[in-house]
Amino acid sequence: MMTLCRLLATRGVAVTFVVTEEWLGLLGSSPAPPPPPGVHLRTIPNVIPSENGRAADFSGFMDAVYTKMEDPVERLVDRRRPSWPTPTSHGRWRWGTGGIFQ
Repeated sequence: MMTLCRLLATRGVAVTFVVTEEWLGLLGSSPAPPPPPGVHLRTIPNVIPSENGRAADFSGFMDAVYTKMEDPVERLVDRRRPSWPTPTSHGRWRWGTGGIFQ
């Protein structure tokens, strides 16, 4: 996904990745080059189980994604809405398809 966003950014498309604080740390420690201008990383609190143990309870992890991420993402979008002219939905976000990401 980041590779696609890098390509879009070279064409002038602004992309915002919303990740947890844990994932921001993982991305920051990656050997990959930093995101180019036009690709922005924004965080929400760690409201889902850690990446390190999610395989042990994948259904619990997905339940947390569907139930605990909605509020932090909505708050982030509400703060940024004037500069996000075309928000879109991730296909797995049940709460995103009928609400803020229309």
